[in-house]
Amino acid sequence: MRSSRPPRGGTVQAALPALLHATHLFGLALGSALGKLRDTGMTAARMFERAEESALLLRMMREAAGILAARWDKVPERVGAQWDLPGVCGA
Repeated sequence: MRSSRPPRGGTVQAALPALLHATHLFGLALGSALGKLRDTGMTAARMFERAEESALLLRMMREAAGILAARWDKVPERVGAQWDLPGVCGA
């Protein structure tokens, strides 16, 4: 993980142009994404509705996964063969 401190011998003034350039590129990317979103014609209310629906579905899936995990933990570990298939030689 990178440190937020400037490198030894470096100055904050040396990092400033890179920060400004990164901010500019981020602004361009954000503007492009918002332009594409505007072109879809989707309203803010519809986007909020879809986000709420997705959040609800995610909560329901997490709850279902928790229930299944709790049930799976109750299943005992299999020790050896549980059944023999007819016509197949046993090991």
